[in-house]
Amino acid sequence: MCAYPLFEAVSWYHGGLLLQVHASVLVGAAALADIIAQIILIAVLLYTPLLCHTPIALPVVAAYGGVLTRCSILLAGFHRKVYPKMSKELTAKLSVWKIVLFVAPLMFTLFIQRISRPIINLIIARKSPTKDEAAQAVAVLTASYPLGHLPYGWLNSLKPVSPAFQKKSSHSNKPHIAGKKIAVFCACCLGVSAVVSFVVGWIPGVSVGILVNVVAIPHHLALLCVTPLRIFAFFCFTVSIRASLTGWLIFNHQTKLVAPSGFIRLAATISSLFILPKLGLTGADNGIASLFSGFFTEMLAVVVGATSFATYKKCRWRRGEQDISLLPSSSRDQEMQAVEPERIEEEENMVTITVRTRTNILTETSEDTYPLENRL
Repeated sequence: MCAYPLFEAVSWYHGGLLLQVHASVLVGAAALADIIAQIILIAVLLYTPLLCHTPIALPVVAAYGGVLTRCSILLAGFHRKVYPKMSKELTAKLSVWKIVLFVAPLMFTLFIQRISRPIINLIIARKSPTKDEAAQAVAVLTASYPLGHLPYGWLNSLKPVSPAFQKKSSHSNKPHIAGKKIAVFCACCLGVSAVVSFVVGWIPGVSVGILVNVVAIPHHLALLCVTPLRIFAFFCFTVSIRASLTGWLIFNHQTKLVAPSGFIRLAATISSLFILPKLGLTGADNGIASLFSGFFTEMLAVVVGATSFATYKKCRWRRGEQDISLLPSSSRDQEMQAVEPERIEEEENMVTITVRTRTNILTETSEDTYPLENRL
C-alpha cells in the first residue's frame, strides 16, 4: 500500500481543480466508479487461486483498482474541462511554503478527526472491568459507527461549496450574493440530514431493524446500539455548522483559524472519556457521548475563529480599508493585477460591467449590474 497515498493525492488535487469549474458531477461519478471497481474486482478475484494462496491480497488489489479508476476519470476530466481554460500566465507568485501554510491546518485537523475513533475504542476497552465487557463495548462501537455516520457524513462535502461558488465582486468589498444562497443550501442539507438522523435514531425499532436485518448482527447487540445511535442523531448540527464555516474560512484564505479546533477536539474527547463515567455513562454510551463532546467543542472553536475574522473584516470595512489586504501577498497581487474590465453597457438606469478575471489556474468572466445614481 506504499503507493496508495500518491494516487490519493493525485485524485484529490485534480478533484479540487474540477470543483473549481463546478464539475462536481464528474467528481461524484469518479467516487462512485471507485466503489464499483472495488466490488467487481473482489467478485472476480473470489474465483481465482489468489483467494486460497494469499487472501490478504484481495482488499489490496481492490483498493488499488478503485483508486486507479477514480484517478483516471479525474485526470481525463481535468484535461477536458480544466486544462483548456488554464491561464497561460501566472499573475501571482506562489511558493511551496505558502501552500504548506494554507494546507497544514486542514491536514492537521483531518488527522485529529481520523484518530479520534481509534483513541475512543482503545480507552473504552482499557477502562472496561473485564475482557468480555471490553469486547462487547468495542463491538457495539464498531456496529454503531457506520449506521450513525451515514445520515450526517455527507455534510462534510459542504466544505468546498463556498470556495467553489462564492466570489468577491471586483468593484466592491462586499461578498458576492452567492454567499446567501450557499447559506440557504447548507441549511437545507442540515434539515435533510436531521430528519434522517432522528428517524434512524429515535423512532423505536428502526435502528434495531436495520442492524439485525441488514447488517446481520445479533439482536442483543443491536439493542445495546440504541443509545449510541440516539446520540449520533445530534451530530448533524455540529458537522454542518463546522463544514460550512470551514469552507468560508478556506474561501477567505484563513485556514490558520481552523487549526486550534483539532487540539480542542482531542482534549475534549479524552477528557470526556474520564469524566462521563462519573455521571453514569459507561461502555459504548460513554464513547459516543465523548465523541459528540469533541465534535461540539470543535464546532465552537471554528465558530469563534470565523466570528473573530468576520468582526475583523467588518472593522476594516468601516475604516474604509480594502478587504484585499487580509489576503496573502500572492492573493493580493492576483486580486490587483488579474482583473480586466472587458465591456461596459448602459441601459436605462442600470450599468452592466463585464469583467474578465485571471487567476493562477483559470480565466473566468463575470458580470455585475449597478444602478446609475444622480444621472443627469
